[in-house]
Amino acid sequence: MDAFTARNALLTGALLIRRRPLLVLLWAALFLALTMVFAVTFDAYMGWVSSRYAAGAGIASLNLLSGAYAVARAVLQMILAAILWTSAFRAILRPGTPPSLRLGGEELLVLGARVITQIAAAVPAFAFQGALFAPHGLAGLREVDRPIMMALDFLGVFWSAVAGVWAFEKAQIAPLRCWTIARDRFWLLAGLVLGVLLLRSLAAIGIAQLATTVGHLFPPAIDPRGHLFIVSPKLQDAFKASALLRDILTAALRALEIVFLAGIVSSAYRARRQEPQAAATFSSVVSGPAS
Repeated sequence: MDAFTARNALLTGALLIRRRPLLVLLWAALFLALTMVFAVTFDAYMGWVSSRYAAGAGIASLNLLSGAYAVARAVLQMILAAILWTSAFRAILRPGTPPSLRLGGEELLVLGARVITQIAAAVPAFAFQGALFAPHGLAGLREVDRPIMMALDFLGVFWSAVAGVWAFEKAQIAPLRCWTIARDRFWLLAGLVLGVLLLRSLAAIGIAQLATTVGHLFPPAIDPRGHLFIVSPKLQDAFKASALLRDILTAALRALEIVFLAGIVSSAYRARRQEPQAAATFSSVVSGPAS
């Protein structure tokens, strides 16, 4: 399946699920575990903030702590995403290699590529938002600001995926050179990525609706008299049936998103690598011009 077609690109992800189902389940389990950790730590954090505020702590210091907590959460999410994306690239592009989960050199390269491209895509988004509300800015565009912001969000996801597979295979962070992968196939590649993201959004809406419905039908999922560990009444509320179902399905959805997005960009990379002209370009990018 070296040729880049819509069928081959989507089959790459589907075949990964068939070959490595336990690996994909592990990715979902890790997403779910991180969600649970955030739920528990946030509850403890809010209790600690409330006690600090009652003790007379200033708003400025509490805002600083809130910012630090948000940054710590974002960093953990980015690290886990980089580990799972690298695991997906390894399973697809190096099928003979054990699909290990670790934080090594390849993962750090993918992490760096993803962070740089997402920040680069976020800069125009912040600039646009600032211009909308500036005194003599782009107030006339407020009616279309949502589509523009959605397009910039898509750019961040698309760019980070392309840069990630390049960083993994070429062992270099190249936010501009990585677009070589999309040459002559940009619209098909972008359309496939957009299609996966749209399906994910629709599935997320469906999960939210289902979780809301279940929440009205069932009591909390964990009975305090049950055998599962419960250390405080606050933790019991975090495991209501609706929240638990939502978190499980969302974790599975995030794992599937990585499967198919990684499959699409890996298929595009593999096809570009097989083309004679592209092979020479790839070689010159890595080794530099001949002296």
